[in-house]
Amino acid sequence: MSEEEIIGFIREHIGSVYALELLLLVKRDRDRSWTAGELVRELRSSATAVTEALSRMARAGLVSQRTGGRYAFAPASPRHEQLAAEIDKAYNSTRASVVKAIIKG
Repeated sequence: MSEEEIIGFIREHIGSVYALELLLLVKRDRDRSWTAGELVRELRSSATAVTEALSRMARAGLVSQRTGGRYAFAPASPRHEQLAAEIDKAYNSTRASVVKAIIKG
């Protein structure tokens, strides 16, 4: 998977550094389901920002809404799983480049 494909996916389906960090949080703790309120507290953000990020990632096939308004990392396909892994890897190894690419969007 090319860096351009990864950055393109982030720009189109993630959209912000904040949403990217939310994705990586739910991915790292993939066996847990989160309420929006728990994510607000964990990320020290607003309910609006969390809700918008979750909706965007659900449409992108990266998270799913479970019963009781809980959300979990749930890639829609092996490709989505691979993209999430590559995004995680890129953010951890070249964080400044990923942030710059999102901001330039």
